[in-house]
Order: sequence, then structure tokens, then C-alpha cells
Amino acid sequence: MPDRIRKKRGNVALVFCGGKGTRMQPVTSLIRKEMLPVGPQRKPLLAHIVEHLKLYGIRHIVFLGSQKDGGDVANYFGDGRRFGVKATHHPDPAKCRGTGHALLWAIRKLKLKGQDLLVYYGDMFNAVDLQELLDTHCRKGATATVVVSDHYILPKGVATVTSGGMITGFEEKPRWQGPGKITVGLLCLDVDRLVDACGGLPSTVDQLGKSRYKDVMGDIVKHLVSRHEVASYTTDATWRDIGSFQDYLDVQKESMHENFVKVMGKPRTMSPTEPGLSVFLSYQISKQNQTIVEDLLAPCLSSAGYGVISGAKLNRARRVSGPPSSRAHMLIDTCDVLAAIATPVGKDHKPSTYVIDEVTYAHAKGKTVLLFVEEGTTVPGHWREQFTWTAFEIAKSGALIRDVLELLGKVD
Repeated sequence: MPDRIRKKRGNVALVFCGGKGTRMQPVTSLIRKEMLPVGPQRKPLLAHIVEHLKLYGIRHIVFLGSQKDGGDVANYFGDGRRFGVKATHHPDPAKCRGTGHALLWAIRKLKLKGQDLLVYYGDMFNAVDLQELLDTHCRKGATATVVVSDHYILPKGVATVTSGGMITGFEEKPRWQGPGKITVGLLCLDVDRLVDACGGLPSTVDQLGKSRYKDVMGDIVKHLVSRHEVASYTTDATWRDIGSFQDYLDVQKESMHENFVKVMGKPRTMSPTEPGLSVFLSYQISKQNQTIVEDLLAPCLSSAGYGVISGAKLNRARRVSGPPSSRAHMLIDTCDVLAAIATPVGKDHKPSTYVIDEVTYAHAKGKTVLLFVEEGTTVPGHWREQFTWTAFEIAKSGALIRDVLELLGKVD
């Protein structure tokens, strides 16, 4: 391998995840687009991206555009150790106006000069060969190498129209025929040459706000193209831009198919992984808890490798013999850990009778019990002595997910 490749390849990926996802609201008001579950294991899209990067030895991942506390992304990935990577969560400053600003600010604040960086859009599902991409970038010696593709289906029909306004031909959602190629949302950058081309880095937030390089593709890459400093890497790999509900549904259908291949860069069929600890989630069913526990917490645990059983769903099960408590007891017997989400019910603010019964049963059976108590809930005094527990605020579901993963990690 040439000296330049050995010297400059920093194995650092910058992943953009600061978009507002306005085209997919109201879902993205609850959970950001990049954290939407994909595939039979319901892993967040970003978890697939992390796997893709790991496959090619890229283990330092910087999530750009997060909130000050990191938001859902930081709560889920933490420092990355559980996922075999080093994760850095870099918030955008107040005067950041786009991906270009976020990139330049991260280069300065994280001291990323002297490296070749992989820039990855967090709403992109792809199977590009990253090793080949990085080798191509280093071999061509360009400031930027942009991934492009011929394989793209136009989202609308295309009509051939005469000067008189008559349609002589029509094709519904045809394949892109050019001229040119479609950019995939993945590129490599030589940081030192980029900084030189952009006239240096902004030193202050005010300077950043005045920078004309607001967008990576629309401003930075366009500027580099004018200087003849951009190379291309053409891929035949699977890729999808999840910018709408239809895109998301299409990816879901493809990822669920038993013959779905080339996911994360290696030809393979999708198959469930062997789960780690099995976890029984005990909680009172309510609209709010259903959102937090079933729609957010359970998928996060599953994607982290845990087998998950949602106890509250038993209370609504039909055509199953026996009362909910007996069915729950049978399933608790098969689990390693019971994680109880204790929220107040009734005037006395005690947890649900189902939760109290399931915790009591699990403890009697010698199971590990982890207790997560919403502030304002009245719990039996002996619970605090018997179980590992932590308090949480119902409005901070991300913190609850973080705490559950952290405690399960200690048990595991």
C-alpha cells in the first residue's frame, strides 16, 4: 500500500444526523428519522450504518448535528463500546446553517486535519464497498471523491411532449438514463486540501455563520468541482435515500425479503442473530407507555442483541388460554432478566398490579430484577433494598433507554 494511503487514512467517519425530517412528520416528532427501525430485527437505520462502517474497519464514528445532550442518538449509542466502535457526538453550534457548516466546525473542534475522512449521510441505506472507495480516493489524489450511481428509479412518470403540447410518449417511474450520474450521499475528503480550497476554517461561531459553505454538496463540493478537484466513484451497490414514508416502506419491504443481499457491504441473506440476555419488560399499558416502551425501548434492546418479551401485550392477547398473570409467569420463567417500568396508577400512585405481581414472581424465582421508577411513583419500601433501580422522568425517554442499556450491560 502506498505511503500516502497508510499515512492519511484515519478511519474516521462523519455521519450527518441533524436533519429535522419534516417530510416524515409527525413520526419524526417522536423519533428522529435516522433512528427509525429497519429490517427484521428492527435496528435503527444508524445501527445499520455503524455495522457497515465496522465491516470495513472504520471504528471511530462522529455523529454530527446532535443536540447538546446528544439526543436519541447519544442515548442509544453512548460512547459506542457496546457496538464495538468509538462514538463521538458533536452538536451543531447555534449559527450552523447546514451540513457544510457542521462539517467545517467539526474539523476545527475535533482537530481532524491531516486525515482522509469518510462522510456519510445518516438517512442513507447503502452497501457500497468502502474499502474500494477509500482506495480509489487515495489513488486519484483528489480533494473529494463522490460516490455516484447509474441505478436510480425516478419517483415520477416522465412524458415526452411536442412543441404543440401533445404527449407522444410516457413511462411511469423510469430508470434514470442520464446524462450524468446520481450522487449517493457518500464521499471521501482530504481534509488539508479541503481547508485550503475553502480558505481556512472558521475560528468562531460568528465566522461560521457568515461562511458561504453552508451545504456539503450544494456549496463545498460545487466549489471543489469548479477547481477540478473532485473525483467520482461509480457503484453498482444497493442504495436507498430514505427521504419520505414511501422510501422508508420500500426499504422495509426489501430488508424483510429472505433473498435480500448485499446488506452492509457483504452478500448475505438476512437472518436473526443469536440474542444475548432475554429480557421481560413489565409495565402498565397506556398510550404514553406504549409509545416509550413498545415503540422506542423494545426495538433498541432488540437491536442491541437482547431477546425481548413485552409483558403488557399479554394483557390484550386474544385466543390465548389462561389469565394474563399465568401467561406472564410462564414467560418470565424463560427470561434472564425482568426490567420493570414502574409508573403511577390511581390515587395512591402505586405501580400497576400487573407490574407488582410480575416483579414479585420474578424475584421469588431468583431472576435478576431491574427497576425503573418514574418520578412520583410510590413503590414498596423493600423494593429499594431488593432490586437495582433508578428513577426517570417520563418526558426523557432517551435517558430511560440509556439507563436500561447501561444496567443490562452490567448484568450481561
